[in-house]
Amino acid sequence: MTMKVAFLGLGTMGQPMAKNGAKKGYALSVFNRTPEKALALKDAGVAPAASPKEAAKGADVVILMLTGPEALDQVLDGPQGVLAGLDAGKTIVNMSTVPPSYSRHLFERLKTRSIAAIDAPVYGSKK
Repeated sequence: MTMKVAFLGLGTMGQPMAKNGAKKGYALSVFNRTPEKALALKDAGVAPAASPKEAAKGADVVILMLTGPEALDQVLDGPQGVLAGLDAGKTIVNMSTVPPSYSRHLFERLKTRSIAAIDAPVYGSKK
């Protein structure tokens, strides 16, 4: 069975990472708050989800590559957020640039929902 991965945040770093996941054969669902960035993955055979909830639905792993705490809260919460679509027992990998205090807060939130959390921050640019 192929692992289903949802990838949210398709900017400078997220888009190439998601493309590589598609090339490696993962069942990939993507979402970006700026829809045009998600459309760039159509060439890799990936159709963008209409919402974070839709992207997360049925995913084994959700990878978040967002700009910070506000963006994370926006994508995670609400009736169309990741947490509305992700089942207990699944995993969120947060690769966003956030302070350690936010990571601890997120870990505690996810723990109450029986969702595993992996903190894997990255940084960089096109330079």
